[in-house]
Amino acid sequence: MPIISVTSLPFSPAIEVKQILTELSLGFAQQFTIDIAHISASWRYFEAHHYVVAGTSLKYQAVDSHPIMVGLVAPDFTNTEELQNMMAFIASELSNLTGINKTNIFIEYRCAKSGWVFDKGEIVNW
Repeated sequence: MPIISVTSLPFSPAIEVKQILTELSLGFAQQFTIDIAHISASWRYFEAHHYVVAGTSLKYQAVDSHPIMVGLVAPDFTNTEELQNMMAFIASELSNLTGINKTNIFIEYRCAKSGWVFDKGEIVNW
């Protein structure tokens, strides 16, 4: 399972989203000894001027404002230390791969509970 969902403003110049998500996924799998088959990553863009922070909208992603928003879904058996390491890893990797300051990345964890997940045609219990 982990699912990493990134949302940002468009970049100027454009970034190679496919390459970034591939490197992020492979690095995450290696760092946390998780089979790459169990990791999903996606990236969506806010439309220009459809993301307001401190009363200001932008057309393109800024290095130090309008944080990149990341959602991390992981199983409920992930302990706090491992979860914190996962979030720190994602922030560092995204910063390295995009040039965005690590302090401009916001990550929210969502807990996937056993019996509360539907995958591959059935309710999943672990």
